[in-house]
Amino acid sequence: ELTQDIILAKQLDWETEGVWVSKVERASWVDVAGLHVGDLILQINDMSLNNLESVRERFQDIEKNQPDYLSLFIRRNTGTQYLFVKTNFDDNDESEGVN
Repeated sequence: ELTQDIILAKQLDWETEGVWVSKVERASWVDVAGLHVGDLILQINDMSLNNLESVRERFQDIEKNQPDYLSLFIRRNTGTQYLFVKTNFDDNDESEGVN
């Protein structure tokens, strides 16, 4: 979550909402899509984020609906952009009976 330290260090407005990216796993789908440590995720699939609980809710919805892609609306430095992340859900129906 955004803390006072991050808001001050990055000179953000006090009303800024979103979640701060503190780690990106190398060669992960979000790394390939271009997410960086220090990015501020403002939305996932057009749903605003304001704390870690809202992120958990978004990912529960994503896990339930299993979309092919996610859209992340991020703030990096002074600009904003969309990143599109391919998902990789296991399809149990297709793998049954395969050894």
